[in-house]
Amino acid sequence: MSQFIKKLNTASEGNPQPVGFRTAAPRELPRIIIAAEISKEFNNIKNLAADGIILNAVPARPEKLPSPWGIRLTGEETNLRKAIENGCDFAIFTDKTSESIFQENTLGRILILDALAESSYLRATSETPINAVLLNFEESPIKKLTWRHMILLKRVTSLTNKPLIVPVDIKISAKDIADLWMANVSGIVVQIASQEDISKLADLNKLIGEINLPPRRKELSPRVTLPQQNYPEEEEPEEHR
Repeated sequence: MSQFIKKLNTASEGNPQPVGFRTAAPRELPRIIIAAEISKEFNNIKNLAADGIILNAVPARPEKLPSPWGIRLTGEETNLRKAIENGCDFAIFTDKTSESIFQENTLGRILILDALAESSYLRATSETPINAVLLNFEESPIKKLTWRHMILLKRVTSLTNKPLIVPVDIKISAKDIADLWMANVSGIVVQIASQEDISKLADLNKLIGEINLPPRRKELSPRVTLPQQNYPEEEEPEEHR
């Protein structure tokens, strides 16, 4: 299974506690994971402070990349097989990508969806073999959370059971990270376009590690209330009184 998807699935849960009398390892605190999307090679990318790396092309020197890394597909990617041979762990793709390219590999599958997609379309993602959803908003990446963002996230999480990833500005605040967490976002994507961004990414990673994320709210299942009719009590016949 994809290592990045494993991180995505377990980041919010922490390490499971062992069963039995063995000494339990310290439980990791819940945290949002970071994926860094880069468009060119950098000198110190090996030490990039991210949980995963997203590329827009197959790397010429994959051994220089930290693991796990994935690729953003653009249409029918003919060199996807080469990417897999080089150690590609996951792929990000649109709904126009051919489904057949995933049938013979164990790549993590992250589908790009519009946050305003139809309800029935979002609901149908729960029945597909994709592993996560990358949401696109009108403002992308998100620089500052608004009520519109939160309402759209609430809508999406009520319709799909897939882990959510959202694109954010690398300078996003600790308050907005905590709010994304409470909106059931599991991962964020930031763009890396310069050496300066690599330093900013390290600051963001440190900031996330220092945030004391609260437990997520558990949604209550809706109750079905059946209509009730109150009938007057019948009087007993006089011979039984």
